[in-house]
Amino acid sequence: MSYKKIFLVDDDELLSAMLSDFLRAKDLGEVSLFSTGEKCLEQLKTVKPDVVVIDYNLNSIAPNAANGIKILEIIHSVYPEIFVIILSGQDSYGVASKTIAKGAIQYIMKGEESFHEVASIIEGL
Repeated sequence: MSYKKIFLVDDDELLSAMLSDFLRAKDLGEVSLFSTGEKCLEQLKTVKPDVVVIDYNLNSIAPNAANGIKILEIIHSVYPEIFVIILSGQDSYGVASKTIAKGAIQYIMKGEESFHEVASIIEGL
């Protein structure tokens, strides 16, 4: 297992902090937090992470913020070497399949096991 650069993009600050702490406790890598996809994209101009974990809905803090699928599309088209995981509360096969079709390596439902699933995928990269 190698040490990774991980970007977490979620407008739920508590969830982001908890997932970040979980990944750091597993010593998976350096974790950076972003409350909007736009802030993440700005940072990508200078820092290239190995993986970006993006929430599907990103507009609770900034109403005009792009959603996770739009940010995924931009990352996948500009930085195809970066792995993207979508983390979402959306329990929809249609949403999940759309994110995979747009380039996500995995779609994970937020829940009790989601932190373990994210960690397991990052460990396997």
